[in-house]
Amino acid sequence: MIVWRIVLELGGAEVDVMDLLEEVAINPSLIKDIVPFIVGQESPEKQATLSWNFNDLFLWASFENSELDLQKDIFK
Repeated sequence: MIVWRIVLELGGAEVDVMDLLEEVAINPSLIKDIVPFIVGQESPEKQATLSWNFNDLFLWASFENSELDLQKDIFK
């Protein structure tokens, strides 16, 4: 099960995580609620590696008909 592999990658299978996984097996729509809980248990450094950067979020941006330089204009 992919959720199980993610839990193991994020640090193991503690009892509370196992209970959550059992609930997901019964009601798969709960995964949207569990992922933030699991990621929230990680260090800020680990969370940063799981996060998007500006290249993931923006292909380009413009303001008043002028294209912006993402590094200079948005991420100062």
